[in-house]
Amino acid sequence: MPPLLPPPLQFEDKPSFDTVPDAVLQAAADLLKSPAIKGDIAYGGFSPAAGFILHLEDGRKVFAKGSHPGDISHGAQTLRQEAQVYEKVAFISKVAPRFLGTISDGDEDDWHLGFWDFHDPAKTPDIPAIAKLLASMHTADVDKGIVKDCTKTPFISGFFTIEKKWRRAKTSPDIFNDMAGLFDNDTDTFQNMLPVLCSLQDKAPLLAQGQKSFIHGDLRLDNTLTDVTGRVFFIDWPNACNGPAVFDLILLAASTEALGLMKIEDFIALYRAADGVAVAPEDMYVMAASQSGYFADQARRPVPEKLPRLRWMQKTMLFALLRYLARQGVIDSFPVTKTR
Repeated sequence: MPPLLPPPLQFEDKPSFDTVPDAVLQAAADLLKSPAIKGDIAYGGFSPAAGFILHLEDGRKVFAKGSHPGDISHGAQTLRQEAQVYEKVAFISKVAPRFLGTISDGDEDDWHLGFWDFHDPAKTPDIPAIAKLLASMHTADVDKGIVKDCTKTPFISGFFTIEKKWRRAKTSPDIFNDMAGLFDNDTDTFQNMLPVLCSLQDKAPLLAQGQKSFIHGDLRLDNTLTDVTGRVFFIDWPNACNGPAVFDLILLAASTEALGLMKIEDFIALYRAADGVAVAPEDMYVMAASQSGYFADQARRPVPEKLPRLRWMQKTMLFALLRYLARQGVIDSFPVTKTR
């Protein structure tokens, strides 16, 4: 089962270790109790944020990431949000690498780095173990008062409204044509499925009124880590909140299908076998419609200069979610993937 789309050859333009100012390196050495003698660029997500595997003088390896001059404008804010989650939610220590702290070199446009224990990654992710960890997280007793509700978080809240996403294609001919242009079918295929997707999207606010779990909020496979010992972690936590478990479940399941590792239904079956939160099929379809609408609205846009892989990821997620809805009989046919 190959990835739904071949990935771009180009990666994000990240800063090299030799561009880190001496003052930042000294602050890192003070925090970590040992200076870094080498730093390898680490690629993971789809942003131009700094990422390093630091080799310390005392023999340890530490993962460092954060914002730098020339990064996207909200990089420093994202790091602060993530640090706050680690500091507030003790449960994070059970599902994520150990957080070591942050350093800052000035205002929003300067260096801001966070540090974590480094774990050598395995060659392939352990999907059953990832599903089991997700189930344990969703059913854990985490104090609901220490993080925001999903309806109050800037990124997550948009998935639980009836605005934008697929509805943009209904109200704007230009956006309709842009979205239809993501597929190789004629526009009739897209036109026929659009009312169903909008109808499901209209039910998304109800999901935010139901049972809440502690959720990651951006859980694709690139935000999981299986290390060489077989232990599994979730990483990148700035969007953590209280919300419906189906949000994480469908997003992560779609990522496994997008990358050609497992169909969405098979990941859901692993999650159920691990005694995750019980989710009704209809709720899964609603969440798949809302998330696919978000990815369609993003994927139709030009490729950002600093983010060469972003649209590729969004397209593969879109195609995975629509394939799932077609296999479930929710939409009559699936638009054919445009590979160019």
